[in-house]
Amino acid sequence: MIRSALLLLTVLAGCSGDPEPVECWLVSPSADGVVDGTIDVSIGFSGPARQFEVLVNDVVTVEADASSAVDSVITVTWDTTSTADGPVSLRARVVGDGSEEESDPINVVVDNTAPQASLDLERLSVIEGSFGVPVTIEETNVSEARLMIGDSTVASVTTDVAEIVWDTTNTRSGLHSIRLVVVDAAGRVAETEPLPVIVANNGYRLADDEVGYDPGEWVVTGEHTRITAAMNVPGTDPSNIVRVVTWLTWDPASAWRLQYSTGQGFCPERGVRYAVEDSDSGEIILDVAWAELGESLRAAAMRNVPTHPEDSEAFPFNDDPATCGAFFGHVNPLEANGNDIDIHVNFVFLYGEE
Repeated sequence: MIRSALLLLTVLAGCSGDPEPVECWLVSPSADGVVDGTIDVSIGFSGPARQFEVLVNDVVTVEADASSAVDSVITVTWDTTSTADGPVSLRARVVGDGSEEESDPINVVVDNTAPQASLDLERLSVIEGSFGVPVTIEETNVSEARLMIGDSTVASVTTDVAEIVWDTTNTRSGLHSIRLVVVDAAGRVAETEPLPVIVANNGYRLADDEVGYDPGEWVVTGEHTRITAAMNVPGTDPSNIVRVVTWLTWDPASAWRLQYSTGQGFCPERGVRYAVEDSDSGEIILDVAWAELGESLRAAAMRNVPTHPEDSEAFPFNDDPATCGAFFGHVNPLEANGNDIDIHVNFVFLYGEE
């Protein structure tokens, strides 16, 4: 009888303890953050843990045992590319000896898609004042979208927008190349090719509009190998023109190499040539400012207009096209492929401050 009682007491003593509870919580990533690629998920825990799980939207995505735990923290890896982009719920689960527990959920955003960006503005557009540059940004987690000239940011936003407003009054009038740089929350970058635009904050004239220039001119090989388009300067105060932007376009698939020059007078032989370039790309842009010309060119032009002030920032001008009464655009074929080619010449004359 005594022996049976002792045996019963021993059995009861061995079964009386409850399992030690386990707990867990998410150490990283941070709530409401953006994740991409393969990331570390750190789980803090207490109690005799044996197994860990990471649940993404209530689905077990990562499993690990406790062998790699250090100081009550275990770190596992989550390949976020296996999860669709967008907001997800993330939580951890720990399994112990006879018990298990889940952490409070956190929300994170999975973003494994690089941004896409474009500038929806016509090449060589003339813009002024506070101008809304139309853009397309394909990214739900924009960190920053920057409109840039070189390394300088001229306007920026932090959301997905249809246009970025650029205060061009802080930018020198003339030709500029702008580009759009979009950075998403994961640090990926999309960047557009540079786009030439013309800033004109003190007034301007378009030669095509003012003088009815017919762009349907042809460059012809053979006996006639050059064509000159003389563009008369329009406006009521032509003496206040400080910068000229002119460009030549043609079919780049034509395999023609053309030379284009501009200056004042009838042509390079009967005037003063300010700038010249050649290309087979289908486009040549020349940007000429009187204040930026060399002394020899300025002196040559001023000989035709002796009353022009030496310290003026505007081009010399008079009413005689044989001297400086016109700007010319001169095309010279260097490498021809075929008998003829269509060309298009444009001029924009920029005025200085009154």
